[in-house]
Amino acid sequence: MTVTSLPSQEPSRAALIKKLGAFSMRSQREGDVHTINVIGEMDLASTGDVEQLLIDVEASDACVIFVDLSAVTFMDSSAIRMFVCAYARSRANGNRLALRRPPDSVRRVHGICGVDGLLPLPTDDAARGAEDRLLAFSVGSLNAKPARSAVLP
Repeated sequence: MTVTSLPSQEPSRAALIKKLGAFSMRSQREGDVHTINVIGEMDLASTGDVEQLLIDVEASDACVIFVDLSAVTFMDSSAIRMFVCAYARSRANGNRLALRRPPDSVRRVHGICGVDGLLPLPTDDAARGAEDRLLAFSVGSLNAKPARSAVLP
């Protein structure tokens, strides 16, 4: 497992990781928005690392936390459980968490496990709208504490 805080990685490296079935995360923060990119297989061996990173980011003052799933090639029940718990923590702490760009395979697993109603996995259009709303809330008024109660689709 590799965790980096670099602004970008070569696309060829991400493609190689996906091809080999390896796992990697990239974590970056821009202003009030923290993004975690997950690449590869999310299973029992890697889910703990994602969960620990999420808990660390939740402890920060980030107003929005995005988890980009677009490069996830596999997800098992341990990853689903971790996201259900993370989303519950988020709902209790300002609704800061949003999952982004889940591939169809991730959507199918959520549907099979029956958590598609618990975890918002927005379509591309809904995701863009939810992201816009979260970002608008995070910017907020300069005189007020940013609101953390955006409702995700």
